[in-house]
Amino acid sequence: MEQRDTIEKQIEQLSSFLKSLLSKALGCSNIENTEEISNAIQTTFNFDFIAVSEFDDNQMVAFINENSLTESHLEHLAELAYILGKNHQDSDSKLAITYFTISNKFSKKADAISGNFSLERNQKQNKINNLIHKQLD
Repeated sequence: MEQRDTIEKQIEQLSSFLKSLLSKALGCSNIENTEEISNAIQTTFNFDFIAVSEFDDNQMVAFINENSLTESHLEHLAELAYILGKNHQDSDSKLAITYFTISNKFSKKADAISGNFSLERNQKQNKINNLIHKQLD
């Protein structure tokens, strides 16, 4: 139980850090919640996580190529989607599943771009799959 509490605390800290970072990057005084984060990303970068969740494989490849996304970019997007999913886990399980699915899509594309197996990414993908199944139960 202590390990779970520690992990949840780290997720909250990372979420706070990302909110702060996005606030500075977007010129906002403060971003309070995940809805604002998602809206700020969509407005500033013309990027919508929910729209990306509906991409098929060809659309995802085109999106990656059009935006010159690298393995690192995809890993960061996967992490941000994961955090957004965790933040919606208790309040909106359907939206949490959508964000977790997006996180897995970005992570798998990062694997494809790198051409190398990443144990860390694989473990994260398994963790996300478990969270998705937990939300479905």
